[in-house]
Amino acid sequence: MEDFVSYLKRQTIGHDKVNQLRHVRFFGDIHGMVEHMRKHADIIRPKFEAVEATLERDLSGLEAGTWTCPLGGYFIMFDSLPGCAKDIVALAKKAGVTMTPAGATWPYGKDPNDSNEKQAVA
Repeated sequence: MEDFVSYLKRQTIGHDKVNQLRHVRFFGDIHGMVEHMRKHADIIRPKFEAVEATLERDLSGLEAGTWTCPLGGYFIMFDSLPGCAKDIVALAKKAGVTMTPAGATWPYGKDPNDSNEKQAVA
């Protein structure tokens, strides 16, 4: 194993240079990347706003769970009452909404309280 690692060390001299070149050609510079990410934000922002408005309108004050209102990224975390996460994900799937599996944020996907859902908004 030591011989193999020693050999591999010389073969792997750095990051994926072809992929780095591809990114530089696409974005041009940091300003191009920032503008590209701004376009993504313009597309996804209304979807986050719709999800947040629905959660606020339909669940606020019911003590059925809590959720995050992220200021970046693309996940909304929802913590339901214990024992409900898997059922919520199954009901959402039945309604045509695909969610990240219940407990996905826990090690090995095992939420001891079955209460955490992580929803990508796309």
